[in-house]
Amino acid sequence: MFKPNTISNKFLGEDFEFQIINMVIGEFHEDGSRDTRMGEEVIGLLDEKYFSSLFTKKIVNIIKNYYQQYRGIPTYKEIYAENNLYTNDEIERKEVKKLLLKINSQKINNRKWVKENVVNFLTQQEILYYCYETIDKVKQGDEQVKNLDYLMYNMREFQRKLLQTYRPITLEPNKPYHFDNKAYYVPLGWGDYFDKKFNFKQGRLALGVIPTGVGKTTTATITAVHNFLRGKVVALVFFEDYYEDIMKKIYAKLSGLGINAVVKNNKTAFELSNEEIKRGYAEGGRLILIKLNQTTATTNDLRNVCDNIIAEYGSLYLLIVDYLDCLNSPKNRKYKDKYEEQADVVVDLITLISDLEYYIPCLTYIQTNRSGLNELIVNLESMGGSVARAFKAQQLFSLSRHRNLEVIKNREGEAGIIYKEIILDNEKMFIEISESNVDSKNEFVS
Repeated sequence: MFKPNTISNKFLGEDFEFQIINMVIGEFHEDGSRDTRMGEEVIGLLDEKYFSSLFTKKIVNIIKNYYQQYRGIPTYKEIYAENNLYTNDEIERKEVKKLLLKINSQKINNRKWVKENVVNFLTQQEILYYCYETIDKVKQGDEQVKNLDYLMYNMREFQRKLLQTYRPITLEPNKPYHFDNKAYYVPLGWGDYFDKKFNFKQGRLALGVIPTGVGKTTTATITAVHNFLRGKVVALVFFEDYYEDIMKKIYAKLSGLGINAVVKNNKTAFELSNEEIKRGYAEGGRLILIKLNQTTATTNDLRNVCDNIIAEYGSLYLLIVDYLDCLNSPKNRKYKDKYEEQADVVVDLITLISDLEYYIPCLTYIQTNRSGLNELIVNLESMGGSVARAFKAQQLFSLSRHRNLEVIKNREGEAGIIYKEIILDNEKMFIEISESNVDSKNEFVS
């Protein structure tokens, strides 16, 4: 076991360096086949800076680049061919060929031992390298180090580099993969017919494109309350509203009174709501409201919200974000415009909820610009910026001021359907979409 305590340009003896490269390239069998599984486990940590000679570094670099381009480990011949393709120096070609023959002749008694030791070694080195680099930046007064989101983002990326993925799945004999348990159905509470056709599921992002004032917060609150009453842990994250505004809507939904009646007679609204609250609470339901800063909140803040809720309640059944445009990317880089950044935000959010560490369904929204205010059926181009960012979601729908809802994309259920003149009451907090609302279906939309 290696226990280095300093960083230098030469950590490994030549023999062990050769064994590492030999192990990565893989074991050749008599039938001509090759086993590269161990190499693929190490490739994410492999770096030329940990190898001593110029030509050994070059070979490692070729292996890394080849893997990134073709998603496979090259053979000795392929490494030699890649080097010849980009090198005109005949001496260098001969030296690389000579080195490859030397590495190929290296005998390895226990490939697993080599793999485990090099993983431990490279992991330690990556940790040391990251720490020293951060310390140097602190000493130099680097502004990036003062940015907590930047540090958190880099730590997450660092974790991914070490583990390759947050939660890998290993295929094991006699251990079936239970598909139904891994992607449960999540009703929105928008009517049984629509909920079943839409088929919202765990780990998916359902994205609504809706003009201002139409019903983003209403549909979000209805969905949150509906699942809370089913005994589920639900987080409703919002930015622009006040807690009082959300609570009025919740009381209106639970009591059956309109929002105006809730405001005028808070005591009655509470008494009518309290029995429902006790019922949902007794079933194990929790509804957590969290207001984030609409100008500074990032997807890292959202991850912290999920972490804290899971730590306290053991799980998080549903995440609702009202709305996506208020989130920022934690990546400390300059964007051409807000929409370019929002593309990163969508990808960050999908990465978060689909990660097996979380695997949470998320309902969220994008707001249209002014051109979308009076459209009969909301055109995605009216949301501004790149339409492609919306299509990253697994389930995509739009809702117009005229109460027309279109399911544009749906990997889990039916798509290409327009539901016309749905019942959506922002005062009484009620939404109902039934078969009678189906206006048309585009058979060419998958």
